[in-house]
Amino acid sequence: MMTSHHPEEPEATVPVPHLSQGEQQAETTAELSAITRLYELSTRLVLSSGLEALLEEVLHAVIELQGADFGNVQLYDPVSKRLTIVAQQGFKQTFLDCFRSVSVHERSACGMALARRERVIVFDTETDPAYKTYRHMAVLSGYRSVQSTPLFTRAGDILGMLSIHFRLPHSPSAHELRLTDLYAKQAAEMIERHRMEEELKRTNEALQKARADADVRLQVFQLILDRLSNGVFLVQGPHLRLLLANQAATTLWGAAWPQGQPEEEFLHQHGIQLLTPNGQPLPPEDLTGRRAMTTGETVLHRQLVICQSDGTRLPVLVDAIPFENLSLLSRPLSALPPTERVVLLVYQDVSTLKAAETLKDQFISLATHELRTPVTIIAGYADRLLGRSARGGEYGLNEWQREKVQEMKQASWQLTSLTEDLLDVTRIQAGEFKLELRSVDLVALTERVVRRIQATTDRHQLAFHTTLSQLWATVDAIRIEQVFSNLLSNAIKYSPDGGPIEVILEEHAETHEARFRVRDQGMGIPHAQQVHLFERFVRGENVRASGIRGTGLGLYLCRELIERHGGQIAFESEEDVGSTFFFSLPCIRAVQ
Repeated sequence: MMTSHHPEEPEATVPVPHLSQGEQQAETTAELSAITRLYELSTRLVLSSGLEALLEEVLHAVIELQGADFGNVQLYDPVSKRLTIVAQQGFKQTFLDCFRSVSVHERSACGMALARRERVIVFDTETDPAYKTYRHMAVLSGYRSVQSTPLFTRAGDILGMLSIHFRLPHSPSAHELRLTDLYAKQAAEMIERHRMEEELKRTNEALQKARADADVRLQVFQLILDRLSNGVFLVQGPHLRLLLANQAATTLWGAAWPQGQPEEEFLHQHGIQLLTPNGQPLPPEDLTGRRAMTTGETVLHRQLVICQSDGTRLPVLVDAIPFENLSLLSRPLSALPPTERVVLLVYQDVSTLKAAETLKDQFISLATHELRTPVTIIAGYADRLLGRSARGGEYGLNEWQREKVQEMKQASWQLTSLTEDLLDVTRIQAGEFKLELRSVDLVALTERVVRRIQATTDRHQLAFHTTLSQLWATVDAIRIEQVFSNLLSNAIKYSPDGGPIEVILEEHAETHEARFRVRDQGMGIPHAQQVHLFERFVRGENVRASGIRGTGLGLYLCRELIERHGGQIAFESEEDVGSTFFFSLPCIRAVQ
C-alpha cells in the first residue's frame, strides 16, 4: 500500500511493538552512531566542495540504516520542474535510463512525493495499485518497496529527492524514519550550501571580469583624456572630490590635483584662485562644479579666469555635466559613496582666442579711428556741394549730379554710423565705455526718436502708444536713443514689405521700471539663431539669404547699453510672423 508521511512527522505503516530494554539500548546506540556520522559529514561538508561524493555518503548511510538494497539522490530543476539523478547505488542501467529525469506529473514514488511535497512509501510494488505503471520496471530492477523523501531548503522550497529501494516489501520504523529525516536534512543543507557556493563563485567571477573590463575601459578612457588639450576632471559629491583628471589639468592649475581631494581644499593648498572675467574672486559656493552638483543641471560655456600661484592668469571656458552614476568607475574610484552625484568638468584654455580677439579689437579700433577723418571730409564736402547747388549760380549742379552727391552723403552717413558702432564695441571690450547720466523724460525721448525714424521711410507706419504723459529716468539720453534707433531701424530693415511698427511704453507699478515693446510684422528670426542673437556679428540666416546688409552689431550694443543702465532686454520671434523686442529701465516717477 502507498502511504505518505511528512518529513517532520514520520509515521510507520504498521504498529510499532513495545521495545525491550535491550532493543531500546540498541536503538539508542544506532541513533548515536547515525548522529556521529552526520557530524562527520558536516565536517567534510565544510572542508569539501565535492557535492556528489558527499551525497553518495548520505545515501550509503541511509541504505545501511534501513537495510535497503538500492538508492539514489535527485536534484530538482524549478525551471523544467523535473528531478535528475546525481548520485545512486546498486541500480541497473535500465532503471537509470527510466528514472534519470522524472516529472512532477509522473506516478512514480518520487514523482508523487515531488507533487505532494511529502514522503511517499510504497510497501509492495506488486500489490500497490498506484504503482501499476512502473511495476514492470520494479521487476526488471529487482525491488519490491520504495521510499521517496523530499529535500527542502530552509525556506521550504524543493531541492531534490532521497529515495531508497528494497528487494522485499519493507515497512520502516518510526526510529528509521526519524534518522532518515536527519540524513535528508543533511543532504538538503549540502545541496543548498553547494548551490550558494557555486552562485557566489559565479558572482565573484563575474565581478572580477567586470572589474577587469572596467579597468581596461578606464585605462583607455584615461589614455584618450590625456591626449586632449582641454583640462578634464571627474568629481564626486558635494565637496567635489576628484575621481580622475587628465594631463592637461595639471598644466591648467599649475599643480597636480590628488585623487580624492576636495576642489576647494586643493585650490587653497596651492594658492590658486578662480576669478570672474572682470577679475573678481569667485565665491566657493559659486564653483561651476558645485552648481551642477547641487542642481543637477548642465552648465555650459561659463567664462572664468584661473589665477595660478605664480600670478599667471589663464582665461577659460568651463562646462559642467552632471551624472547620477558612472558604471565605468573601477575599484579605486568606487571607494567613494556610490550614491553621490558625479560631475564631469571640462576647462578649455582660451588664451589664444582671447589674444586673437584682442588683436582683432585693436585692429577694429585702429581702422575705425583712421576712417573717421576721411569719412568726415567726404560728408563735409558733400554738404558744401549740396549747399552751393541750392544757391544756384554758375556752380550749380544738375539733377544727376545732385542725386549722386546725395548718395555720397548718405553713404558717408552710413559709414559714420558703422565706425561709431565699431568704436563703441571696442570701448566696451576694453572696459573704457562710460555713460553720461542725467534725468530724462522717456516719453518725450521716445516720441522724438519715433518721429525721426518715421521720416526715413514711407512704407512703414510707426506708432507710439502710452498712457503716460511723462516718465522720468536717470539715463544717458544719447545711448537710449541709440537703442531705439537700432531697434526701429532693424524693424524697418527686416520688414521689406512694409507694414506697421509699434512702440509701447508702460510703467510697472511693483518694480517701478519703464517697460518698452518694439513690435513688427517682418521676417522674424530663425529659431536656430535666436540663442546667439545678442552676440557680436550675429545675423539670421534668412536675412543673409535675402541679401539685406548689416553688421550684426546693433543688438549686441542694445544689450550692453540696456544692461549698463541696470535694465534687461529680451525678445520673442517667429519666422515669417514678426518679432517683438522688450527692454526695461529703472525709472524715477510717472506723471499722469
